[in-house]
Amino acid sequence: MSSEKHPFGGIIPDNARAVLDGWVDGDAHYYPLLVQFEDTDAGGIVYHANYLSFAERGRSGWLRVIGVSQGDNLYEKKTGFVVRRASLEYLRPAKLGDEVVVQTRLKELGKARLVASQIITSAPDNETTGEKSTFGHIFANVEVEIVMVNEAGRPVRFDSDLIAKMTM
Repeated sequence: MSSEKHPFGGIIPDNARAVLDGWVDGDAHYYPLLVQFEDTDAGGIVYHANYLSFAERGRSGWLRVIGVSQGDNLYEKKTGFVVRRASLEYLRPAKLGDEVVVQTRLKELGKARLVASQIITSAPDNETTGEKSTFGHIFANVEVEIVMVNEAGRPVRFDSDLIAKMTM
């Protein structure tokens, strides 16, 4: 048996795209990240506002994985996603060097808005069990409402292609 530790408990699929943007499994998107020095305060604890940044990275990764280009929306369609409301519950502090996984699930989808539920957890410690579905403890829960807006900042409906990708 090798003594080499596998990052993120061995849950990362064997392709580079999953490492960069995460992956979808069932109804959830999983986005791995490593807590960096810049994410922490002077005590090595993740600064509270950075949990929102982690959630944003997870949602952006989810959109890329399902084939949605925020750049195309912004520059070609002149639309963009805007956070209307965010709720954050802190449960346990993440620390410098922690392996973290942002789990994103689409909770609600309307004509011009969506609600995403996100759980920020520690990566699983699967070195002995080999199971891929067990995640560690929860650092934070995030719920975010997002609307699609045009250049003038007015809400616009999601196009049918975008809805199809988000509900696959």
